[in-house]
Formats: sequence, structure tokens, C-alpha cells
Amino acid sequence: MKLLNFGCGSTFHPAWVNIDIISSSPEVREYDIRKNLPYPDAEFDACYSSHVLEHFQQDEAKKLLTECYRILRDKGIIRVVVGSSRLCVIIFAYRIVKYLPGKTFRTILLKKLSV
Repeated sequence: MKLLNFGCGSTFHPAWVNIDIISSSPEVREYDIRKNLPYPDAEFDACYSSHVLEHFQQDEAKKLLTECYRILRDKGIIRVVVGSSRLCVIIFAYRIVKYLPGKTFRTILLKKLSV
């Protein structure tokens, strides 16, 4: 199983492919994820991020989630964790991902959600 942690900061796992705009370790690839992700189509079984999307403009978040979809294998999983103050980003991410054909959208984790 191949797993991507994008925008990982200093929280990463050596069994995953970890990328961020600034590398905090030799195990984190330095890459600006606002650009197209540097991986071929259908490369990963899962894409994960924690507290990343809330730093993006809506068009940038849409582009990033579209890129995640592109690099996912069939029945791949996207898991996104966002802060409670960013409910609009959660809803936006859910709307984008749930309508993507051929993939399974399993989880958007809502951390400390308060409406």
C-alpha cells in the first residue's frame, strides 16, 4: 500500500510519502503542493492531510483535491482533517470529492466541529 501525507509539516511517518513546502526532515520531500502533485496517475492508495486546506484559497483547494483524485488508485481514500473554524472548507472539500467518479470517498474527519 502506498500512502501520501501532503502538507505534513514536522508530523510525518517514515512508511508514508511525506511532502511539504518546507522540509523538516530528510524523510519529507520539499515541494509546493499548490502546483500539480509530482506523481503519476493512480500512484497512491490514500492521500491524507491535517490542517492544510484551511490555508488555501477555494480555487487552490479545489486544484489540490483534483490532484489527489488524479494520483489515487481505484477505490483510493482521501482523508482531510481541518479545524472547526473552517466549516466552509470542509463542505467544499466534501462536495468536490463525493462526485468524483470511480473512487471511494471514505472519510472527511471533522476535528472539534462546532456549528
